[in-house]
Amino acid sequence: MHPNAFRYLMAALGLMFSTSAWAQAQRTELIPPPELWIRADVDRDWGQPLVMTTCAAPIELQEQREERTNSATGLVDVVRTFTATCPCSEAALVAQQIVHMLPDVLLPQPIPATGCAPGFEGAPASLERSIGEHGSWEWSGANGCAAHWREQEFPLWYTACGSGESWLVWEATGACGDVSRHTLVARTVAGPAPQGQISLAESVDEAFFLASDFPTGPLTSADVQGAALPPAPTYRTWNNSTGGFQLVSVGCGPASVVGQQIVEVTGNNAPRFRVRPEAEMACGTEPAFWPEVRCQDRPVAGFGPTPDPVDIPFQETRDTIPGDCPGNYSIVREFFAEDDEGATATASQTLIYRDQTPPAFFNSPEVLVWHGDDWPPEGPTAQAEDACSSEVTLVWSDSLDCATGGLVRITTASDGCGNLASLRQRVLPKEPTPQLVLAVGCPDPEALNYTADACYQDVHCLYPGDSNCMGDMDGNGTISTGDLLELLGIFGSLCPAD
Repeated sequence: MHPNAFRYLMAALGLMFSTSAWAQAQRTELIPPPELWIRADVDRDWGQPLVMTTCAAPIELQEQREERTNSATGLVDVVRTFTATCPCSEAALVAQQIVHMLPDVLLPQPIPATGCAPGFEGAPASLERSIGEHGSWEWSGANGCAAHWREQEFPLWYTACGSGESWLVWEATGACGDVSRHTLVARTVAGPAPQGQISLAESVDEAFFLASDFPTGPLTSADVQGAALPPAPTYRTWNNSTGGFQLVSVGCGPASVVGQQIVEVTGNNAPRFRVRPEAEMACGTEPAFWPEVRCQDRPVAGFGPTPDPVDIPFQETRDTIPGDCPGNYSIVREFFAEDDEGATATASQTLIYRDQTPPAFFNSPEVLVWHGDDWPPEGPTAQAEDACSSEVTLVWSDSLDCATGGLVRITTASDGCGNLASLRQRVLPKEPTPQLVLAVGCPDPEALNYTADACYQDVHCLYPGDSNCMGDMDGNGTISTGDLLELLGIFGSLCPAD
C-alpha cells in the first residue's frame, strides 16, 4: 500500500484530522565520533558528532566531559557526552564517545647506519594503507646485508573503526653487530569517499504531509525513490542553503555528501476565526468592550517548527433583533475573511443584552424642604434615570407625619422592562403647619396595620417579623395600664394650638 493511501482514503471520507502535530514529527539522530584510543602527548582532534535532522531549525549542541579511571588499565578514560535539542520535536538526544588514554611510553628514535649496519637510504617518511589491510609494514629496500631485521609498532591513536596512526620502528643489525634504526608514521585510513550524486525532487500536498514520512536514516533505496545508495549508512539531513535535504554517507572516514532531495509542501490552509459564538452583555456595554474576535491564517507546515498563526483582517456586519422590551435585544455579528490564496472563512456571534438593572435615583435627597406653592406637592419630588431603557416612570404615595407637619413619600421608579427601584423621602413644608388629629393605624404602606389617613407615628406601626405583641402599646412586654394610656392617646384628639 502507498504510504499515503490511508490518509487519502480518510480525506475522501471527510475524516481527515489536522496534521499540524503529525507534520512536526521530524526526526533527529545524533551520531557520536567513534570510540578513540590516543596518547596524551598526541595533538589530534577527537572528532565531532554528526547531527542528522529533518528539522529546518538550528539545533543546539552541547558537550560535557567526565574523567574516569579504567579499572583494567589503570589509565584515564574521558567520557564525552553530547546533547542535541531539536526545536521541532522538543526532544533532547544524548550520545557518548569514550576516549581511552594510552600510556605515553618513550618512543624509539632513529639511529644512523655506521660500520656494518644496513642503511635506510630511500626509506619512506610515512606509509599508508586502507582499513582492513593486514600484515607487516616491513620495507625491503634496506641497504646491505642485514643479519637481523625487527619491526616495532607503537600506536599513537586509533578508532573503533580501525583507522589510526602508529609510530613505526625498523631496526636492522649488521653481521658485525652494528645497529641502525629508521622511524616513520604509519597510517591506516578509510577507503575513498563514496561517489555519485543523487538528485531527487517531489511535492506533497499539505493535507497529506507528514514529516515522519522522511526519516533521517539509515536510508534504504525505497526512501530515495529507488536510487542506488553507497555501502556505508546514508542519512537525510536538512540543508538551509538549498532549502532541502542532503544525503550524507557516514562511514569510518569523513562524512560524504552523495546527493540532495528537495521536498516541496504545497497547498493552503483556510483562515480560522477565534470567536465566542454567544455572550451575554451587561446593559449599556459599548462595542469597545465586546468579546475579542480574531481571524488567523496558518502558513503551510514544512520541515521547520510549527508555524505561528498570522492575524489577518476581516469584514463584519451587524443586525439588531428586538426583544420583549426596550432593554432586551440581541446583536448578531457576521464575520467574513479571505486569505491571499482565496481561501475564505465565516463565523457569527450573538450578543444578548438583558435589562435587569433598575433605574437609579439622582438629585433626590432623603429629607426635602418643599418650596412650591402647592401642598402637599402634586408633582414628583425625586428624579430617576435608567442606563438601559430611555424612559422611566415615577409613581408615589404619601403618608402624613404628625410630628413635623410634613409627609413621608415613597417614590417608585420603573423602566421599560419592569425593573423597579424605590426611594423614601421626608418632605417638609417651607413653613410649619399645625398639628393634626391622630388617627388609628400606621401611615407606612409597608406596615401590617397601614391606614391611609393615619398620622405618622412609628410607635403605632407593626411590621412582619416584629417581636412586639398586639396591644403591648408601651413596649414593656406585657398588657398593662400603660397600654390603656397609650390607647387613650391614640383615640383621643389633639386640638390645633392657638
